[in-house]
Amino acid sequence: MGKQDELNKLYRAIKDSEVRMNTFSVNMNTIQKEMNFHINTEKQLEENLAYLKDIKVIALATQYKKTKEDIGKTKKRLSELRSDMASNKKAYEDTETVLKKNRTAYDKLTKDSENNVIQGKFGK
Repeated sequence: MGKQDELNKLYRAIKDSEVRMNTFSVNMNTIQKEMNFHINTEKQLEENLAYLKDIKVIALATQYKKTKEDIGKTKKRLSELRSDMASNKKAYEDTETVLKKNRTAYDKLTKDSENNVIQGKFGK
């Protein structure tokens, strides 16, 4: 493989890594926003539950049960989101490592004295 082909390959790998990193970054921001929402929901549900315990009204037993179920669902979703966040962070870091490696290789190839002349292919 010629140096120009190698440069093209590295350039495509760099661009692919940059796109992936951007995607992971957007995913992490989205996950963080959803986590914040669920954390606030959990706090509100916990406060509601504490209030229902304090007033000790039997008529509110169904609301108490529903609130307990909602807290369980919220905690489960938060656990899933934390797992997704960890996976995205790992993938982002791995992609960042590959990107740095490819940029280093690309820079090395472009700075080689033999690579200062680009060979053109004219005709057949």
